[in-house]
Amino acid sequence: MDRFREKVNYDGPLPERYPEAGPCHLWTASTASRPHPGGQVYGQFHADGTTVAPHSWLWRQERGPLPPGHVLDHWACDRGICVNLSHMRPATQRENILRSESIGAVNRAKTHCPQRHAYSSENTSVDATGARHCRTCARDRNRRYYATRGKELRRGKRASVE
Repeated sequence: MDRFREKVNYDGPLPERYPEAGPCHLWTASTASRPHPGGQVYGQFHADGTTVAPHSWLWRQERGPLPPGHVLDHWACDRGICVNLSHMRPATQRENILRSESIGAVNRAKTHCPQRHAYSSENTSVDATGARHCRTCARDRNRRYYATRGKELRRGKRASVE
């Protein structure tokens, strides 16, 4: 544990969203050679014969294993190199991603389509990829299409591409 603590700067910045959580404890040693998607950089640490993420290793040492299906979410600071356990909590990968600023999280937070129709259960369809689609917009799009191409389609002819 002493070797671990030597690699931590305990005087890091306060999290902007939750300063009451105290300062970040920043990992100052090795980091992963490539950032995670979204640009987040995480530390790495050699322990027990393998390379581990320092925040995960410390969590297991201090609080035990994570519940099955959970990862550590840096909910307070969103700094991958922070090892302050009060800045982390177990979360599912889905919860962790949706709480982030990723494209998926931004889109999931939207309550209306670009045409300002509500994403309600009655007005929303979900495709196989999980993407939401506005039923009102789809209905309007189909009406416009059939208004211009309907005669050809009713006669069994393929609509020409313009």
